[in-house]
Amino acid sequence: MTKTKLRPVLVSTEDKFLVFGWTANHCDDPIIYLKDSRLVVYWSAETKGLWGLAAAGPDEGRRVSAPCDCAIKNHTFVLEVTESAAKAFASVAWS
Repeated sequence: MTKTKLRPVLVSTEDKFLVFGWTANHCDDPIIYLKDSRLVVYWSAETKGLWGLAAAGPDEGRRVSAPCDCAIKNHTFVLEVTESAAKAFASVAWS
């Protein structure tokens, strides 16, 4: 049995949620399954928006939830996340 490689992504939903997590899904799949997903509640202007989050990850002025697995049905787009941004998401603690 081959193990599926997971990649880090940011997923936006129709309800305007933004979720970071690890997936093996394609962006055009009707359901995106995320491992260790984290809801991005808030990010600062210094982050430079969604593309900044995907490139560098969350900064000091952010709120990111604790991780859990989830499935997202109504996604509007999927951004690929850099490895350094994924490490930044993994190191953030809910405050």
